[in-house]
Amino acid sequence: MPAQHRRTNLIDSHHGCVRFLNDWLTTRRNCHFTSRTLRASLSQSRRRTIATACLLGAIAVSIAGCTPTWSSSPVEKQIKLPATWTASPDSYVGTPPADDKQPQVTLHADGTAEVAQLPMGKLGKRGSHVCFTPSGETYTGGAKWSAKDGGLLRIEHQRTTIIWAGGGLMGSLDWAEIRLADCKEDQLVVLTGPHYRD
Repeated sequence: MPAQHRRTNLIDSHHGCVRFLNDWLTTRRNCHFTSRTLRASLSQSRRRTIATACLLGAIAVSIAGCTPTWSSSPVEKQIKLPATWTASPDSYVGTPPADDKQPQVTLHADGTAEVAQLPMGKLGKRGSHVCFTPSGETYTGGAKWSAKDGGLLRIEHQRTTIIWAGGGLMGSLDWAEIRLADCKEDQLVVLTGPHYRD
């Protein structure tokens, strides 16, 4: 390839990533604005639906930039492993399951995981967003995990679970609060974990 063409491709790639970052930050700012202005007038269920829509938008813009590979590093940038996340009873619609039936996920730095009562199923899509369709059964035991910078966590053991990172400050992703990305649910179950690294 001629040197001039290579330089043109590099410039186009750079401009594309700059546009991606600008779009991503704009999406997150708009979501924070919507959350602040509508919080007082909307029901809790409606606020959660809007929060889910904003999270979907942020993840879509993130992935649309430069598609990253699966690894453990996005989580480890924020969280010291091993670390455990447990389902928040307040995130369920209606009565939550008993404590010993709520999902729990422990991630280790070597890419292994220990899970309890975790819904698992097949990979799916919600529009353009990666999610999973639960099989109706839960799994307890060992598994493997990987993550993407765009806010996706994948846990696998024969079947698959997709988890989305929460939204943090200034358009960042928050791995201290994650959500089960059920393709069929508008209100997602939230799992809360440890604080950020010191």
